[in-house]
Formats: sequence, C-alpha cells, structure tokens
Amino acid sequence: KRVMAKFVDFSFAKTYNQYRPQYPDSLFQDVVRRVPNPRRLAIDVGAGNGQATLPFASYFEKVIGFDPSGGMLEQSTPEDHKNVSFQQSTAEEIPLPDGSVDLIVSAQAAHWFDQPKFWKECERLLRPDGVVAIWGYAFCSINIGNPILQEYIGLVRPYFEAGRQILDDHYRDIHPTFGKVERQEFEMVKEMPWEAFVGYLGTFSGLNNYIKKHPEVPHPLGDIRQRFKEAAGGMDQVRVSWPVFVIFAQKEH
Repeated sequence: KRVMAKFVDFSFAKTYNQYRPQYPDSLFQDVVRRVPNPRRLAIDVGAGNGQATLPFASYFEKVIGFDPSGGMLEQSTPEDHKNVSFQQSTAEEIPLPDGSVDLIVSAQAAHWFDQPKFWKECERLLRPDGVVAIWGYAFCSINIGNPILQEYIGLVRPYFEAGRQILDDHYRDIHPTFGKVERQEFEMVKEMPWEAFVGYLGTFSGLNNYIKKHPEVPHPLGDIRQRFKEAAGGMDQVRVSWPVFVIFAQKEH
C-alpha cells in the first residue's frame, strides 16, 4: 500500500505552489478531447494546490479537486472559478455516487495511491465512456550546470518516499484494470531565472526529509546556489527539461 506524502507544513505547501512547473495547455486540451459530451463533472485526485484542477473549469460544468492534505488545499484558488471546489479526501474513497464522473485526472500524484483500490474506485465513479488521465514527470535536466544538478538529485533521492521509484520509472508499473489504455510521453521545457530554479529544487520532499534527518548539516541548496552561479557565467536564465508521461484509460459501455 502506498501512502501519499502529507504536505501539512504550510510554508512548504506555499513554496510548492510558487515554484512547481506549469503543465502546457496542449496537455489539458488532449485530455478533454477524449471525453465525449456531455462534460458535466471532472475530478482531480491528489489535487494538491489545484494546479491541474483549475484548467478544466472552462471545459466542464463542475470540477472538484480532492486531496488528503489540508495544507496543500489551503493554497488552491477556487474563488476565481465559480464551478470549482476542493474537498479533503483520499484517492481510494471518493465521496461521489456511482457513475457520476466524466473525467478523473491525477497529476504527479498517482504513484502514491493504492493502485488496486484506486482503479476500482475509478471504475465505480466513471460513467460509460468516461476517461481517466494520470500523468507525472521525472527528475529534470538543465542546459547549464547539469552535473551539479545530478549531484544534488543523487544526494536527496534516497530520502524520497517509496512511491518515488514508480515516478522515476515513468509509470511503467502502473496498469489500469479496465477499459482502453493508451500511454504517451513528451518533454516539458521551461526557461527559468536561476533563483526560481533553485526555489523549485527546494520543493523536493526528499530535501525536506533530508533536512529533518540531518539538522546539523548545512542546507545543501546554499552550496548548490553558489555553484550554479559560477557555472552560469553571467547568464540569468536556465532551460529546464522534464520528461512527462501520461496514461489514459477509457471505460467501455
């Protein structure tokens, strides 16, 4: 059984919201086009701060984000979208009626779920022809100073929760238990200021766990920040690339 990482620390949740990369519009459009009309209800499971919840507001009559962590949900902004709401719930027991959902999505979260229970719950919730779309991204690479980045990843990687390996394996060990299944992969690229990129590295739960385990050790990002500055040679932007992988499953009649 997998247990979702609990981002209950408010400051950590706020940092997560500030620095995490934004998914491209093309991803949401590809997901939506697979869902036949009428598009009444979409839900985001493991919604976190609502980053992958809110973009569906313009396509569905109602959107609900579910997450077990109240700290993350406090960072969501549903007031800008009147048809979006958030509730605290696990992925395996969603408080909605059978056959009531048109689309179920999960972004960068499905590797924490109890897979058999999650897919059974998806099958219960979906109406015929309803769609599940789960996606995630693995560790990134950068165009300047990549060996420094990989050294940092090597330092904190052992301190991630066990589900992280499923993510690193590009969800190849996740197998939907019903319907027509399709897999896709693409690259997500973003130009970022160096300071924002270092801020992103600070959102790693492995770093959070490392600091708790070794409170006497200097914060690793202090050294990393200086080394990146030297490697950049005056360039103030870095190009960041993440491998993204998507699994679609459509319920049959």
